[in-house]
Amino acid sequence: MDDLTFRQYDNALKGYYKSQELLDRSEWIRCRWQTTLLLNIQMEKKNRVKQKDLIEFEWERANRKVLSSEEKKELQNRLKEF
Repeated sequence: MDDLTFRQYDNALKGYYKSQELLDRSEWIRCRWQTTLLLNIQMEKKNRVKQKDLIEFEWERANRKVLSSEEKKELQNRLKEF
């Protein structure tokens, strides 16, 4: 470890933090999945909840695309055609 340059050390540290973040995310996703299953076992089929209805994580919101008003109008016009 004494032979690392600052750049190499920084890259190794970033990689470590990224792997820890992925482990944390997978634990949260697993917990949400288990909770959803436990809730849905006790509910009627029409009242069952989806995982994202239970909780939506910050990293899932970041991946969602926000449509501009022009794109919304375009989609609404396409829907009217059908």
